[in-house]
Amino acid sequence: MTRVNVHPLSASETALAREWIANCQWADLDEDLIAELPTPVVWRGVARHYDGGVGQFLDDVHDDRPPTA
Repeated sequence: MTRVNVHPLSASETALAREWIANCQWADLDEDLIAELPTPVVWRGVARHYDGGVGQFLDDVHDDRPPTA
C-alpha cells in the first residue's frame, strides 16, 4: 500500500506556482492566461512538469520546513 501525504495547498503557494509557470518557457501562455488557469490545472502542471512534482516544489518554496519525502 502506498501512503500519500496530503498537504492543503494555500493561496500563496498557488500564487508561487503561477509565478513558476510564468517563468517557464511555455511560449503559448501569457500572464493573463496564467492568472485565469483554474487552480487544479496549475497544480497538475506543477505535478507533471516540475522536477520532483508537487512535493519537491513545496520543499523548494518552503526551505524552512522539513522535506516531504
